[in-house]
Amino acid sequence: MTRREKYVLLFLVLPLAAPLYAQSGAEEIRCRLSWENDEYASGYELVVEKQSGRGEYEQVYKEFTKNNFAEFSLAPGLYRYRLRVFDLFGEAAGASGWFPLKAVSRAAKQKGAAKTEASAGITKTPFEKNFQGGYAPLVPLYGRLHNLLEASAFPLGVYGRAGLYPRVTDFGAFGLDISAYYTYLSSAYKTGGQNYDVTGHMAGLLACVVFRKSLGGEGFALNARAGGGLCSTLGFRLRGPDTRPDPINVLTPVIGAGLSLQWYFSGPWFAEFGVEYTHFFSSPRDAPSPGYFRPLLGAGRRFN
Repeated sequence: MTRREKYVLLFLVLPLAAPLYAQSGAEEIRCRLSWENDEYASGYELVVEKQSGRGEYEQVYKEFTKNNFAEFSLAPGLYRYRLRVFDLFGEAAGASGWFPLKAVSRAAKQKGAAKTEASAGITKTPFEKNFQGGYAPLVPLYGRLHNLLEASAFPLGVYGRAGLYPRVTDFGAFGLDISAYYTYLSSAYKTGGQNYDVTGHMAGLLACVVFRKSLGGEGFALNARAGGGLCSTLGFRLRGPDTRPDPINVLTPVIGAGLSLQWYFSGPWFAEFGVEYTHFFSSPRDAPSPGYFRPLLGAGRRFN
């Protein structure tokens, strides 16, 4: 069984060759199939095929619906049907086998279109997980460090992220993620006619509440996140005339927020493009506190 089949596994329970009855004199049988709704599904595809005299099947009805039922008409005869489920990103996540149907007419005293119900039990994943990583340069926006350094950006940066989405609604998915960042700091600083070299490392952890919205079921999802964490400036050195070589190490609380777009280009694999803003709560002696902008370009995989 493939991973997709495990994501949403359907058990459609219907008696073999279950009959559908029509109104007296009607040439077609009006029927209705229903199944248990799944909060992790964006829609369902129902396919009905009719059996020919040679035992072959030909498709006579196909519908994509966001509802947990479908209503349609059939001429008397032998049929089969199956149901396919699509996940929140519009990708096929599982399908049932074929189930037989038999459409027959009944006596005129039986009035009204009879409906045959199909019961569907769906095994749901308790939550979705995803892991990703990529490139994350750092751009100072304001604050003491921004004023000191001549560099307008620090290009050597990476990030990693793990996310859990335990709450999925029709409107979108809510979850939590934890991100780890690293940036190598290197710049020049000039004051009073003296030149200095500045080097250091910046590493941090940020825990965020995330809201994710699937965009049109076409393999794209928009993520909005906000949270807080800690950032450490490690081995920060200012080298120049009359400076101490001892490194400076500082641990600072931070808050952050960001937006990103995920593109599911191949099954569970996705690329992510985003931007994030982080504000540091520095000590009064290091005021004003700095703020940073961080563009993100990464890739990852989701697991169910």
